[in-house]
Amino acid sequence: MTHITSNLRVSILKIPAAVWRILAHSFIYGFALSIADILFNFYLVSQGYTINDVGLLSMVSRAAGMVMGLPIGWLIDRFGPQRAMIGGVIGYALGWAALLQAPALPWLIAAQFVVGACYLLAATAVTPLLALVTTEEQRPLVFGMNASATLIVGLLGSAVGGVLPMGAALMMAVEPRSTVAYRVALTTVIGLSIVALWPVLVQLPAVAETRATGEEESVGSHRLSWFMLLWMALPSFLLGVGGGAILPFQNLFFRDQFGLSDAGVGLALSLASLGAGVGALLGAPVV
Repeated sequence: MTHITSNLRVSILKIPAAVWRILAHSFIYGFALSIADILFNFYLVSQGYTINDVGLLSMVSRAAGMVMGLPIGWLIDRFGPQRAMIGGVIGYALGWAALLQAPALPWLIAAQFVVGACYLLAATAVTPLLALVTTEEQRPLVFGMNASATLIVGLLGSAVGGVLPMGAALMMAVEPRSTVAYRVALTTVIGLSIVALWPVLVQLPAVAETRATGEEESVGSHRLSWFMLLWMALPSFLLGVGGGAILPFQNLFFRDQFGLSDAGVGLALSLASLGAGVGALLGAPVV
């Protein structure tokens, strides 16, 4: 156990500064995402929208990722992962500004499509950017740390998100579950997204890696059939269906079925984020 801990400490000390900048970005951006996740459904319900509308908007966000998947890959290849990530975060913040001003459901749908597409662009660009600034030996640990930074911050984001409407209500002299309180609380998503850009605005140096010619040929000659790719994607699809049926509605379920306050819902979801983050960190040595 001591040997493993020692090796882990040495590995962490060898991680480049560029990685810590990306991890800082992931931490702050994940904080914003977790606040949005817990409060957006409450915001919609406070405006009189139904659970069907909530489900529709959740589907729109995910459909944006499906429709924009190939264009997003092209954008990352064309402009590089760092620029693509910055553009995605800026678009995400602008999309949220539009969401909070949308006067009707069609406008919400359009803004939610932008938010979903830009989120996917920013999230997808992180992986090639981390690969660009690390060596092959460092990547399992670094990818696990990045996943943990995004997920564990959900512990903080969900807990803080649960009490933000109360603070906004006191500041604006309105009810904690009013539309105004939720709108003010959700503006923090925009602010935090912009702050998350700061660590990655500088040019991040790439790590040059060399491979033996035989190794390159071996990697390049390996091809998978479409059937095999679809078969490998099937578990992710099934997990996505299950997650899509549960995750978007957790906050409303806890509040409506158990009578929890927004802060109580935030605490419940924060524990789930903590477990997911710990799992991601523990999974790195297995890889």
